[in-house]
Amino acid sequence: MPMVLEKAGLKKLAKKIVQRLKGGEVFLLFGDLGSGKTYFTQQIGYFLKAKRVKSPSFVILEIHKTCKDFYLAHFDFYRLSKKQVGDFEWSDFLFSPQYVSFIEWGEKIEPYLKNKKYFKIDFKIVSLRKRQIALSNNLEKWLKK
Repeated sequence: MPMVLEKAGLKKLAKKIVQRLKGGEVFLLFGDLGSGKTYFTQQIGYFLKAKRVKSPSFVILEIHKTCKDFYLAHFDFYRLSKKQVGDFEWSDFLFSPQYVSFIEWGEKIEPYLKNKKYFKIDFKIVSLRKRQIALSNNLEKWLKK
């Protein structure tokens, strides 16, 4: 069920997700430019005590040390075509218990993840300060456990 959130609400959602992370989880982030995907991942990084999480648009992947027993893998596939995403060495990171992965422009990798368990978050701009967030059903259930 979609919800409309301001920055404080996005922070609260990020904190709730971080509290459940064990390692190996993969999150696909969908939404237009400026819809909040990077900001949300920065909040995940903040609660994991990762340093300087920023958009990896030009480098495609940034790995961050966290306060937990896994690293934060932050992907941004904006500049890649779906074919280039298929050729990228992401399989070393995704679903490995050593990493928790947040992937901006998740629609580009989703076709390669058939029969895999991942979570989806869709971001839509409502106004300058508000975003509509839709969580996949499996993510909503996971958060309620």
